[in-house]
Amino acid sequence: MLTVTVYHNADGRFAPYQDGHQLIAATSHRLPAGADWDPHGVADWAYHAFNADLDHLETGRDTIHGEITFLAACVYRLLGYRSLSVGDVIHVQEGEDSHWLACEPVGWRRVNAPSNVGGAPLAAEKAYKHIRSQRTKPVPELFTQQQVADALNRAADEILDAVNAGDEGLRDALNLMVNATGDYLAGKANTLREVVENGYHDDYETVLSWIETAV
Repeated sequence: MLTVTVYHNADGRFAPYQDGHQLIAATSHRLPAGADWDPHGVADWAYHAFNADLDHLETGRDTIHGEITFLAACVYRLLGYRSLSVGDVIHVQEGEDSHWLACEPVGWRRVNAPSNVGGAPLAAEKAYKHIRSQRTKPVPELFTQQQVADALNRAADEILDAVNAGDEGLRDALNLMVNATGDYLAGKANTLREVVENGYHDDYETVLSWIETAV
């Protein structure tokens, strides 16, 4: 059994790793030992797993190591990590053998054990911490189309009342904005001209002429 740990470069993403760059442990995985798992092969596996689309990886779940790759990639993405990139570093540990490889624009470069390493590899505590952080995030408020329309109409009416707006000009502009918002949300129109064609008896140019009196 060997362990591969991914370290993200906090100082030189997209630039080659240099000793002294801050490396943060992102995730780690156990892989079955075997002749096909040389250090560069493990690094290539990690790059593929943590960059390829999950849809693509899913199609290979029945192949050798395919299920391991798919599940590792799912965990990586569920934890919210960015793609493995140039400047990041992989640590491959098998027994007493330890290998550090830096991701280069092409291939991998062996490096000495980094001098500036932080974070912790994948563990239950890390997973639970991420889960708790997701639970405490504010839930986005969702509104119905009618609620949006009611709020817009109320705002428009209060603005018009506040400035004693006349029957044309500003009133026409705000009414068109309210109508356009509803049509855009409902997918009934893609342009202002379509909004007018859908909801007004007068043509587009005439409606605009009403608004222009306030310009």
